[in-house]
Amino acid sequence: MSEKHTKAYLKKMVSKQLENLNAMHVLNKTIAIQNDLIQDIKKTLREEID
Repeated sequence: MSEKHTKAYLKKMVSKQLENLNAMHVLNKTIAIQNDLIQDIKKTLREEID
């Protein structure tokens, strides 16, 4: 059984999904930057140990 949704409701849902995708993109970018920083620190520590 399918539910019928209004055009306004569907537009609102798509808008919310886009908002969530944008937020996930920002989080993904932040994690990538943190990963790069961790890799740099790891490299520095290895050099100090050697």
